[in-house]
Amino acid sequence: YIEQAVTQGTPSFPHRVLAALLTTGRIPCIFTTNFDHLVETATTVTDQLVQASERAHLTTAAIDNAERAERCLRESRWPFLAKLHGDYQSVELKNTAGELKEQDTRMRQALGAACARFGLVIVGYSGRDESVMTALTDALAQPNAFPGGSAQSVLPAVRSFLERAIQLGVAATLVESPTFDELAGEIIDGISLPDVLKQHVQVSRSAPVLTELPLPVRE
Repeated sequence: YIEQAVTQGTPSFPHRVLAALLTTGRIPCIFTTNFDHLVETATTVTDQLVQASERAHLTTAAIDNAERAERCLRESRWPFLAKLHGDYQSVELKNTAGELKEQDTRMRQALGAACARFGLVIVGYSGRDESVMTALTDALAQPNAFPGGSAQSVLPAVRSFLERAIQLGVAATLVESPTFDELAGEIIDGISLPDVLKQHVQVSRSAPVLTELPLPVRE
């Protein structure tokens, strides 16, 4: 059922933005709880729009091949995508409540190692998976965790994680954005991209709901 559902997906505007950031070397690694191939598909397309020497060549690691993520971290091979709950083609897919209680040990260690090297941006994740929240909280115990780095609807686990991070001297901020699409739009408006990537990304952007119109003027 999951395979049938995810294979019908097509990368959206924010996926194209994310892919452009990967191709241009702005993101070293991504950890996701999603099963689909949308990030990989989008990055393959953006890679083909630039010179061969400028391509990202994204490495994907799921819970049944966590050694890929470990190797990327060990050898600084960027970028890579780590699927914390598995790929839809994975043999060991984590989906049910019982399965999600315990995170795969090796992938969890890879997440902790990444948190010791890079700042962290969390987008569109509620904090409901105890296994992921535990992994992030454990990462705070490392020296120099998350280097470089008022909400009404976040879960207590998320608020507790942010407060603990601030207590330990980590720069942590919650930025509210209505949707992933709007956040992606703000990001793409604030950075420079090669023209071919900018055109590729913008062509999938939704038309704004609100547009400026001249007000009628009468003497």
